[in-house]
Amino acid sequence: MPLHVEELPPDGKPAGAPTRVVFLIAGGPGQGSAQAFELRAAASFWHALFPGFTLVAFDNRGTGSSQPISCPNLTVENLSSPKLVAHAVGTCGRRLGARSSLYSSRSNAADVESVRRAIGASRITLFGVSYGTKQALAYALRYPSHVERLVLDSVVPTSWPAPFGEDFLQALPHGLDELCRNACRGVTTNAGRDFAELANQLAAAPADASLPRPTGKPVHVHLDGLALVQLGVDTDLNPGIAAELPAAVQAGLAGRLLPLERLYALDQSSESTLGISMADYVAVSCADGRFPWPAASSPAVRPPLLAKAVAALPPGALGPFGPWATAAGAELQCEQWPAVTADTALPAGPYPDVPVLILSGGRDIRTPTNEARSVAAKFRHARVVVFGGAGHAVTDQSVCAIRLVAAFTQGRPHGSCPRVPLEAAPLGPFPAAPAAELDPRQTLSLVTVTLRELEAFHLAAEGLDSGFDGLAGGSLLNSRGSIYVERYADVAGVTVTGHLSHDPSGDWTGDLYVGGSDAAPGVVTLRDGRLAGTLGDTRVSAPVSA
Repeated sequence: MPLHVEELPPDGKPAGAPTRVVFLIAGGPGQGSAQAFELRAAASFWHALFPGFTLVAFDNRGTGSSQPISCPNLTVENLSSPKLVAHAVGTCGRRLGARSSLYSSRSNAADVESVRRAIGASRITLFGVSYGTKQALAYALRYPSHVERLVLDSVVPTSWPAPFGEDFLQALPHGLDELCRNACRGVTTNAGRDFAELANQLAAAPADASLPRPTGKPVHVHLDGLALVQLGVDTDLNPGIAAELPAAVQAGLAGRLLPLERLYALDQSSESTLGISMADYVAVSCADGRFPWPAASSPAVRPPLLAKAVAALPPGALGPFGPWATAAGAELQCEQWPAVTADTALPAGPYPDVPVLILSGGRDIRTPTNEARSVAAKFRHARVVVFGGAGHAVTDQSVCAIRLVAAFTQGRPHGSCPRVPLEAAPLGPFPAAPAAELDPRQTLSLVTVTLRELEAFHLAAEGLDSGFDGLAGGSLLNSRGSIYVERYADVAGVTVTGHLSHDPSGDWTGDLYVGGSDAAPGVVTLRDGRLAGTLGDTRVSAPVSA
């Protein structure tokens, strides 16, 4: 299999200094590292992170430009329920045939070694993010003499994937509590408990809805416990979902599911924009997993073995969630995957005695801090730095983390870092419809609430050019980083219309026309985080902040 490899020479390396090499390994599995890290386009960032290093990134086999594998049936529609997932994954495996056993963390580590030999480096530093940390650890186990240092951002242990998703299910309540620390006043005092309560309710009584769209066909949404779990996990990567979810959960507990249904529809739409090969993701997951059936067994013999394993789970294995949550793990997904015929096992150790720096987000759900600490315990010289307030992939969220990594790779002292602020504060409660016509100041108050919500919803779209209806009518359209709203309403009777874009400092700016049967009509301008204008016959002004 040919591998697509890219190399970035060091910037300003002193003459005669030895060349040091760092391999950058992206996540997923399914992200091509060369494709994800864009060495040329982001050269200044990588030189700042690894000064004096030659940087190497390659697309893992089956990803990016390294003979990408494809399973057209792995679509959002075919992954919308556990049964459909199992069928789609099985179909993908059968489509790959004998190739289905060629993709694993063991083989990905062997490919790192092939590239190391090809470029002539004797020892390498490995920088892994998310799944890339497992690949880096797999390399360290298989080829320990060629490792100089490890930098692991959001650690995935070599035991991944947890068969039933026990790791992230147990971490979910804590991650949501950390998100809401001093930030969800008036919404919830126990975000994790409330989330689990609603997830168990939806698992027992799912809801189906058809959501109209300003462009395209309506979207069908099946909101059940697994859908809510997906939203919860995605708060550690998507700041817009993190901002919307606590208030949406409270609305759901009160019987108003539309905010969650709309958010889940958006999350499903955004999944296809992450640049991850789903075919490679399932191939590596199903090869790496240690399931309650022999690796070489036929899919036909697996269902009773799976049922027996579920029944044997100890109390608390799934956190506060019921047995239904086992479908969030890899076992059911891989139940119909073909027999794995290649050797996918990794050595038991020991790891090389090298310096290791581990970065962990305090509200990371998919790779929680307890797993980072368990990996660190396997090394003699490992340090875990926890970034309060950060989610998944810390170096994307903290300039201090970048400085810390640069100091570590140069062998200099590296201190601690401050708490990472949320990109968007959690919303307050979704407002109720006004009981009477609003005066100008009441109208402005409701417009600021609506504006915060539509900005969070835009942020949740992660750059997706798409449109959704407002909670109580009108529409929002994301296009090229701008927001276009037409009679957008969070509650009936108060609407906003206009266009918002970013000013040179990155703040939103634009004019909004306020209308609706219950509003004091007029025009307000958003600039420098403040709304000001005239509603009714009154001049008004207020900050747009939580």
